[in-house]
Amino acid sequence: MSLKSLTYFAGLLAALAFPVSVLGQESCFRHSDPGYLKSCIAGAFKCKEQTWTSCYEDKAREADKRLNEIYRQTLDVAPVGADISPRRDELISVQRSWLRWRDDHCRFEAASHSGRDGEATDFYFRACIVEQTLARTQYLLGYQNLLKDRQ
Repeated sequence: MSLKSLTYFAGLLAALAFPVSVLGQESCFRHSDPGYLKSCIAGAFKCKEQTWTSCYEDKAREADKRLNEIYRQTLDVAPVGADISPRRDELISVQRSWLRWRDDHCRFEAASHSGRDGEATDFYFRACIVEQTLARTQYLLGYQNLLKDRQ
């Protein structure tokens, strides 16, 4: 195996091992303490309690826009040929699957945390969507760099 192949596989393993984190911190949803969860979410996204719904809608739009930009850039460097893997069509399929997973995962997280401190399921769902979207964007950036290094 060549040094370039070893470097690629080491980088790919590092990208796949990327933990779910946002802005350099562990996922807020990994803690079960309602007080911590609420404060972590508010602190991570700089949203004030009185404006959480509109703030998270804005944050979700911003995060989704950035994810789409990085995704398109990653598609631009993904190989198209059938003899080279992972191919562009595989990346498209994986991204679509990830979007379904994100939405299902966040519905689950929201359902498991709602009812605490009178918080609405919608708040937790939106916060989770933002957190997961930011983490996926970072993952795709790392993956994009790996693809560029292979060229």
